[in-house]
Amino acid sequence: MEPQTLRVNLPKQFSAPNLPELNHSQFCAVKAVLQRPLSLIQGPPGTGKTVTSASLVYHLAKQDVGQVFVCAPSNVAVDQVSAGMRDMGENLGG
Repeated sequence: MEPQTLRVNLPKQFSAPNLPELNHSQFCAVKAVLQRPLSLIQGPPGTGKTVTSASLVYHLAKQDVGQVFVCAPSNVAVDQVSAGMRDMGENLGG
């Protein structure tokens, strides 16, 4: 199967409101995920997966692509992503 790339308008700013600035690896991950129909983010503890995931949900919500499905290997991980999204508050829109 050939890799697919979506044609989307990439944001000028990849970080999300009320969340820490993305580092280079996080920036690259957000940019890549926004251009693909299916993605997986993985890494050891403390690498910024939660901030990256919450930033992605923010940008996908802003693009009005429909529902966004987010899953994680544990309830704690899902709670952390939810907390990151909650930190964005009204900026998430909907």
